Amino acid sequence: MELRTRCFGRPLLHFSRLPSTSTTVAGFGRRGTPEGLAVWADEQSAGRGRLGRSWFSPRGQGVWLSVLLRPPLPAEQIPRTSLAAGLAVARSVFRATGIRCGLKWPNDVMLRGRKVAGVLAEAYQVDRQIGFVVLGVGVNLTVADWPPELLGVGTSLAAEGTPVRPAHLVPVLLEELERDYSRLLAGQWDKLRAEWRAASVTMGRPVIARGPAGELAGRARDLGPAGELMLERDDGTLVAVVAGDVSLSQGVSVNDDHSVP
Repeated sequence: MELRTRCFGRPLLHFSRLPSTSTTVAGFGRRGTPEGLAVWADEQSAGRGRLGRSWFSPRGQGVWLSVLLRPPLPAEQIPRTSLAAGLAVARSVFRATGIRCGLKWPNDVMLRGRKVAGVLAEAYQVDRQIGFVVLGVGVNLTVADWPPELLGVGTSLAAEGTPVRPAHLVPVLLEELERDYSRLLAGQWDKLRAEWRAASVTMGRPVIARGPAGELAGRARDLGPAGELMLERDDGTLVAVVAGDVSLSQGVSVNDDHSVP
């Protein structure tokens, strides 16, 4: 496998099976391993998603990958890394398959209304400061035998008629992740945010946001300066949604014109 990256995937560790690639990378992070280390597994027995959920990671049916980051960013800007990574994942899929994907806040890569990939950025404190971030990525390549709770929710690239081998997608993914991460650190957040908005399948549409504070209904209007979702309520007020999930209001369909790149 040839890598054309400067940092990401150097080194790249490949395992047949792990509980979680992100847990493994976090262990390296605590030991002071430099930025760029990536861990890729054929299967995860305890893959992690957002809000404590598990990530379905069957053997050989997807790319289950995590990268160690040490971003020189203040804590409030760390969520930007996840949004930039979402763009990178969508571009990777396009490069590898020609399929255009859309983005759903905060970390879902969507294909025809279903989730084909996801991103999870987890920050770890060292001496009361952000010491490192573990960026986890999962891309469904050939997953078909979904558990009951994911039926109708997830999809795969093979289901769209474009199967791709993990070994082919991994180097492309690492190149695109490094590219957009480098843009973020170079001060190009405004450009990344504009690209993310243009690719969003929910921006400008009525949505329901579910988070720690309960449910909020409104229209998705913008991304805030840290990557939070700005929700416009019926009375015209804007509310910042920092954490949670977003779904389209009942009866609203996904517009496939919103996609990356």
